[in-house]
Amino acid sequence: MKVYLAGAITGVKLIDAVGWRIQAMVEFEKAGIKYYNPVGQDVFKVCSTIMDVVSEEGHDLTTIWERNFREITQSDFMLVYLSGEVSQGTLLEIGYALAKCIPIIAVVKNNCYRKWVPELFCSKTFEGIVDAALYLVSYQKSSGI
Repeated sequence: MKVYLAGAITGVKLIDAVGWRIQAMVEFEKAGIKYYNPVGQDVFKVCSTIMDVVSEEGHDLTTIWERNFREITQSDFMLVYLSGEVSQGTLLEIGYALAKCIPIIAVVKNNCYRKWVPELFCSKTFEGIVDAALYLVSYQKSSGI
C-alpha cells in the first residue's frame, strides 16, 4: 500500500509543513506502508519555507508537479492535512486525486479554511494525524494490500 502525503508547503514555516508528515511517516514505517512525501528528503534543512529548498536545489515547478501527479496516480490513498493555511497546491492535489479515484483521508484542524472540502470529497476525516495514520495501518492489515 502507498499513501501520498498532501498539505500546505509554500508560505508556511518548515515545522508546520513537515511536523505532521513526520508523525505519519513514523507510523507508516512501523507498519511497512510506503508513502510519498512531496517535501522530499530535505525536510530537515533549516530554512523558513519549503520554497527556499526548492529554489536552492534548482527544481522548476513543472517538474515538481509532474512528479507529484505521477506519485498521486501510483498511490492507494491520499492523506491530506487541512489546517488554517489556504493552500492552492493542496486543493490541486485533492482535485487530481479525485480525478484519479484515489480515496482521500483528511486530518481537519479546528481552524480549517475549507470545511466543505473534507465533507464533500474525503472518504474519512480525523482530528489528529496519528489517528488517521493508524486508520490506514489498520486498513492495510485488514485488506492485505
